[in-house]
Amino acid sequence: MNPCKDSSILVFGISDRDGNFKLSYHQNNASCEQYVISFTAINYRKNIQPIPNNKEKISLDVVLEPQIHTLKEVIVKSVVKGFKQTNDTTVFNLSKYADGTERKLEDILKKLPGITVAENGAISFKGKTIDKILVEGDDFFSKNYTLLSKNVSAGLIDKIEALENFQNENLLKGITPSDKVALNLKLKKDLKPALFGEAAAGLGIKNKYDCSINIFSFIKKVKVAVIGNMNNTGTSTLGNIQYNFAGADNDINLLEGSTKIPNPIEVKMPSNLDISQNRYLHNQTFTSGLQFNFDIAKNLKARFYAYLNVDKQAQSLSKKTTFYLPDTLFSINENYMYRYKPNLIHSNLQLRYQPTSSQSISYNLSIKENNNTLNTNILLSDKTINGTYYPINGSSNESTKELTSEITYIKKMSGNQALLGEFIFMKNNRPSYLILDTNRFSFINIPTDWQLHQEVETNSDILSGRLQYVGKEKHHTYSGALGFLKNRAALSSFYFGELENLNTAKLNFNNISLNKNVLFAELQDNIIWKQKELTANVRVINDYSKSIEQSQETPNKKSRIFLLPGISLKLKPFLYSTLGLNYKKDYSASSVADLYRNGIISNYLNMSIGGQKISYSLKDNFSLSFRYSNTDIQWIMGLTASLQLEEKSYVNKITSNDISFIRSHDLHHSNTHTFFARFQSDKYLSFLKSNWRATVSALQNNFNTIINDEPVTENLFNTFSTATSLITSLDIPVNFQVGASLNRSAIHLGRQKIINQFNNYNLSAIWKYNKNLFLKPTINTYRWSSLSKSTTATFLDLYLGYAKAGSKWSGNLSIKNLLNANQIDFNVSGDYFFSQSSYQLLRRYSLISFNYTF
Repeated sequence: MNPCKDSSILVFGISDRDGNFKLSYHQNNASCEQYVISFTAINYRKNIQPIPNNKEKISLDVVLEPQIHTLKEVIVKSVVKGFKQTNDTTVFNLSKYADGTERKLEDILKKLPGITVAENGAISFKGKTIDKILVEGDDFFSKNYTLLSKNVSAGLIDKIEALENFQNENLLKGITPSDKVALNLKLKKDLKPALFGEAAAGLGIKNKYDCSINIFSFIKKVKVAVIGNMNNTGTSTLGNIQYNFAGADNDINLLEGSTKIPNPIEVKMPSNLDISQNRYLHNQTFTSGLQFNFDIAKNLKARFYAYLNVDKQAQSLSKKTTFYLPDTLFSINENYMYRYKPNLIHSNLQLRYQPTSSQSISYNLSIKENNNTLNTNILLSDKTINGTYYPINGSSNESTKELTSEITYIKKMSGNQALLGEFIFMKNNRPSYLILDTNRFSFINIPTDWQLHQEVETNSDILSGRLQYVGKEKHHTYSGALGFLKNRAALSSFYFGELENLNTAKLNFNNISLNKNVLFAELQDNIIWKQKELTANVRVINDYSKSIEQSQETPNKKSRIFLLPGISLKLKPFLYSTLGLNYKKDYSASSVADLYRNGIISNYLNMSIGGQKISYSLKDNFSLSFRYSNTDIQWIMGLTASLQLEEKSYVNKITSNDISFIRSHDLHHSNTHTFFARFQSDKYLSFLKSNWRATVSALQNNFNTIINDEPVTENLFNTFSTATSLITSLDIPVNFQVGASLNRSAIHLGRQKIINQFNNYNLSAIWKYNKNLFLKPTINTYRWSSLSKSTTATFLDLYLGYAKAGSKWSGNLSIKNLLNANQIDFNVSGDYFFSQSSYQLLRRYSLISFNYTF
């Protein structure tokens, strides 16, 4: 280097492996008498040697001294976060939330922050109901995802991804925005051979059993899933899908203004008592499901799934009801036995052909059949008849058959433009049959021998088509759609039976059909710019429907045009947060037959046999939502508030045939105002190693009825509920979870006010020994109060499990209802009666289960 000129480097080199070096420099700079040569090496002190400024050859031997740097103490800590959020994907690490007692996927989902699981199995994330559950990115069982969540073993899952803004159609990604949410299950890496799964078998006292099997096979072109479960522990294996027959399993159909004629016979069990049904429901259920995904060719894929459910349910209760009639007061003691048999089979075939990279054709065929039978046996007595019992027998049958055929064509015209075409045909047939044989009111001068038969059948044929254009330019995504809907719905109803030992001829009280024709158009623009999203749309619906009663067309039916606007604004004020403001106007129309089944086994006798009326319902929906999540402090919270204003206009008057205490009205129109608000917060507290959840919701429903154009009643319904829970992991080998919930409802019916309150408290702890054996006691306490009377029920369960790390075998012993509670008592009140009911509970039982993972 030249020390006389800013120590500029004149020449440099690197020594060889033996330390020898050679530098040559020929320029002579007289301005500097000497140069310096600097020697450096890692972990050695720098050595600087002066050399004269001449043309002579110089040899140097240099020894470098070692230089040691003492570092400050470094502490490495392992921090396992429960979840990580990247853009629209939240990945949950299940090892952070699992404690070993989770048997099914649904059990672990209930513990994840931001995810809620309803009693019927419906799953939501950040307040949004999920669209489907994927397995390693593949769709399994479509919208019937509860078949997976209620049956797949939690031990097979490694991670769960929550996918926001999920798009089903690959050709539309990047063009159309989406607000759907899906869950993707990531399987454990050591469980991905050609065949894997889990089998479990459990047997116990009181003849209890619970067996299940999950089999998966993933190879290059074929993915197969087989799911099966059978139990008699009162545990549901299907959730709410057995009643989900509303529409086709597709994502882009538009059946605006669809027509429905409801069946007046409802076949279902009594309410679920606000507690888990495995506390009170005697059942024998068998569920099996098969999913088959096959890549036939590079551009042709097939997906088929089917599931079957056979169930036998039984529920018993006793109650005492006091009737407050205008001229008398009497009480009835009753013992009920309900036997319910829901059976269903559902199959779905989907073919997708993609001849080019820019277009696809899909065909979807869905067949559903549901058969329900409900038998009711009642023993009743009036205290004035010295305890003499009278039998009541009732039975009802309902069968639903539905076929849906759909063709969808998508053409991606460019990177930012697409054309969609859709054609749907749906056929639904629903016959029902009701038999009542009763003498319940024989002691108040109603005929002793009364047998009533009712046949009801509804049919519906729906044909729908739609053509939609979607384009994207800079910040705008715009679309336009044209479509039609043709629907012919029909209802026919017959009464016949015996009255006072006289046969009643088969009478046709209702023979109604509704020919519905709808044309609709829709325009929409979606603008995304600098963390802001604005969506505006308008729909125009032209409805020219005709209602026919007993082959006579109803007069004064004119074409109706509905203008339905909508607007949505989304803001992202800071990272991982979204604020939404929405308004939407909805329209629906239906033909309603005011026909109710005979109320002879209801709380008071009331039967109205009515004619048809076309109902046009308009709803204004306002909503506010806020969602926030932060990966550093692991906090997810959401606030949802909505206001719904509904107005119904009925065109025709009701014709009625009154029997006994019947009250019939001309209902012209009614108004309903509903306000709902919900707040949920899930936060991980690192200093406690715990997950804390709080949920608060409130609902107010104000509805008034107008009869003969005059306001008659103005009623108000208020519900407030709150729930909190804390899941804590301590340094000692004990984890515990505590939770509490409160539900309070107030009903104002005219001048009468009824307040009902429901409280629930739960506590569970897990004690682990040698990392293999763990014990989990669970305590649940329920408390109802109404009209100054209260009821408390407490349950204690024990769960002893054994699972060795790396072993394919595991086992557990579960004891249910250890306190052996026999019944739950609570009160119900209405306009004319007060009833005290006692529901029978399952007896104490134990179950030993063994699980094998393969």
